Order: sequence, then C-alpha cells, then structure tokens
Amino acid sequence: MTVEATAPRELIAERDTLTVAVSVYNQGKTPFVLERPSFLEQPGAHRSRRRCCRIASLETTLVYRAGSDPTFPWWLKSPRYRDTFTQPLAEMVVGEDRLFSSGVDAVISLGGVRVPVRAGPIVYRFADAVRGEVRRPLATVPRDYSSAYSTTSSTREPTRHSSV
Repeated sequence: MTVEATAPRELIAERDTLTVAVSVYNQGKTPFVLERPSFLEQPGAHRSRRRCCRIASLETTLVYRAGSDPTFPWWLKSPRYRDTFTQPLAEMVVGEDRLFSSGVDAVISLGGVRVPVRAGPIVYRFADAVRGEVRRPLATVPRDYSSAYSTTSSTREPTRHSSV
C-alpha cells in the first residue's frame, strides 16, 4: 500500500490555497477504505466521508492552505551563533529525510484492520528528459516573490515575467 500527495506546482504564496491530489495505490487484492485524509499542519480540515476502493488505486483531492511563514530548510530555522548555525540535537538525530514540512495523515482500513498512514512531503512531480522523474517538495514563498511567477495551463512549468 503506497500513499502519495502531489501538487500541480512547486511554489505556493503565503496564505494561498492549492488543490492537492492524494493517491492510494493498493498492491494487493484486498479492497481498502480511505478514511479522514487531512494535512499534517491542518488536522481539522479533513473530509469526513469514507472512500471504498475495490480496484488497485484511488485518488481524491483536498484543498491545501499555505501558512504565513515561508518554507526554510530545517537547519536554517535556528538562529546563528557567530559564524555557524546552531543545530537542534533532536532534528539532527531524526534526520532531514524524516522531517516533513507538509504531508497527509489518513486512516486506511484493509481487511477490517484500521491503519494510520502518514505520507509526505507534498511534492510537485514532472518528467525531465535527462533526469527522468523529478520530485520537488511543495514550498511556501513570500507574496512578493510569488507574484513574479505564474503557471501556464499547457505545460504547468513556472514562467518568469519581467519588465525592462
């Protein structure tokens, strides 16, 4: 059983909304039920209905609301001491790959057993001719920065607008 959360673009402005697709891929033959999918930082914004699936995959959408703070790497969140950044010990022990800035919590019922599932981060996926499939985590940017970018409906690639 694999759970993924994907976004139609990589950047989102502060306090903006975005539709995120939550996909569940069942690699077995047992039907499953997806219950209460919600975002990690927005626990009250879940869908109350249950989605039963007897086929190999299921996709549902949720509306993601960005916070008021831009996204930073975990090691830049702490203040600097002279020339170096102070590193919180707990986050260094856990590891950067296990710290999710965004993600989805859900409960999946499989064969009568309820299993809590956490998937993250929310990613923007696209195909590159050289690198193959590229996955970039969803990032919140300041409104000033995001107003310079827009997405085109045909390619969904960010386009930079500038005036001379």
